[in-house]
Parts: sequence; structure tokens; C-alpha cells
Amino acid sequence: MIITDYFPTSKEHEFEISGLIGPRYQWASQLSIRKIYCSRMVIQKVSKDLIAHFPNRSDTIYGSIEIRPGGALVTLSQDKRHTVWVIPFHHLAILKSECWEVHANGMCLKLMDPKWKNKNFISLLMNHKRSVLGAEMN
Repeated sequence: MIITDYFPTSKEHEFEISGLIGPRYQWASQLSIRKIYCSRMVIQKVSKDLIAHFPNRSDTIYGSIEIRPGGALVTLSQDKRHTVWVIPFHHLAILKSECWEVHANGMCLKLMDPKWKNKNFISLLMNHKRSVLGAEMN
């Protein structure tokens, strides 16, 4: 699911996202997960469905990922325009090539990570995915 003109303070957006991948982690829970946000990365390539929400394609688009209990929230931002891509864990696939490739629902996003500074975060995200999906299967 893609939400355009996303504002984190919007109760409607948060209610919609919480219904799909769970609520935002509270501060006490964040201590056990260690890190729920990655550092901002430059988007190198993006699917047509996602890029359609950005009229000025010549400017740099940045991306970041947030861990939620049932999935990941990928935020794309350019200037003051924010779009989020809500990905449940059972759809999420992340590949490491020359950059991080996020795949879900037939869409793809390539995030440049200089010096691989988000490597530990991506590992944590994938471990969280495995534990959630493993608990659902039992």
C-alpha cells in the first residue's frame, strides 16, 4: 500500500498503517529492539508506481525504513513531500548488490548506502521478520 502526502502526525494515516503492519513501537519497546529506524539513504532507482508520486524527478529522493511489529514502513521524501510504502513482512524481500534492493508487491526500490552504514539495521530488520513469520507459523 502506498500513502502519498504522508504526515506522521496524521491520525488517519497512522490508523491505516497500524491496521496493516501494527502500531509504531513505543519508547520502552525500542530499547529491546535497539534501533527501529535506518539512516537516510539516497534512492538510486524506483519503480514506476512509486516514482509517479514525485512530480520533480530531477531532484534527489531520499528513503528510510522503519520497523513495525508486522512489517516495514519505507518513507520516500523529496523536499517537503513524503510518500510511504507499507510492506507487511510476508511480502518483504531485501537484497544486497551494489546497493540495498527492497522488493514487495511487484515494486522495487534501490537505496544507496555509502560505506554500508545501515548493514546492522537491515540485518536486524530481517531477523525481526524471521522471528515474526516463525511465530505465525507455530
